[in-house]
Amino acid sequence: MSGVNGDTLQALLARAATFPAAGLRLIDGAERESFHSWAAIRERAAAVAGRLVASGVAPGERVALVFPTGAPFFDAFFGVLLAGAVPVPLYPPVRLGRLAEYRERTAAMLAAEPHRRVERHGDRPGQQDAEERIE
Repeated sequence: MSGVNGDTLQALLARAATFPAAGLRLIDGAERESFHSWAAIRERAAAVAGRLVASGVAPGERVALVFPTGAPFFDAFFGVLLAGAVPVPLYPPVRLGRLAEYRERTAAMLAAEPHRRVERHGDRPGQQDAEERIE
């Protein structure tokens, strides 16, 4: 699907990356602000795209993403788009006490639809580049 001027999200990300002062401002649970330029997001997304393509993800293939809200979600989302695949966000539960129920529901959703893998980054302290794959 294209934008108003026929642009794709990938093209808009590339254009936004040329403006160094533009990007995302995110606030974490402790109310600390962080800024992520579109150029930095595009660079990290390109690395995600490279890993996806190298692992055999084909254009048009759906890629499930399980991320808490944060910069790693945007890296993965745009990385999937740059790889030519389709991102499918599956948000993790807010309360860890419901993790087993969440995993059960997510497994059922993934079983119902053909899928390739789940990428999850930075959802635990100290694991900024952690990756989990479900084949």
